[in-house]
Amino acid sequence: MKIYAPEGTVGLPVHGLAPFVRPISDSGLIGLDNGKPGAALLLEATGKRFCQRTGARWLGIRAKGSAATPVERALLRELVGEGNLALTGTAD
Repeated sequence: MKIYAPEGTVGLPVHGLAPFVRPISDSGLIGLDNGKPGAALLLEATGKRFCQRTGARWLGIRAKGSAATPVERALLRELVGEGNLALTGTAD
């Protein structure tokens, strides 16, 4: 009789780091706050650090109405018109 481990075979993961693409100098990064506690603080710190490392411009935080709904059309138009990079996140 052969007994198999329930998690399957274990081996080394096969992966590598994604290539880092430096944004062009006129890239603008906007943080999209989903309204969850601490989101704006985390997005601002992460966004500013990203800009320092890449040369992109930090354009600030924009807030959507609720974490439970999609971004509003007017805010989406604003995001598209102002920047070409967006940083957002969700977690519970």
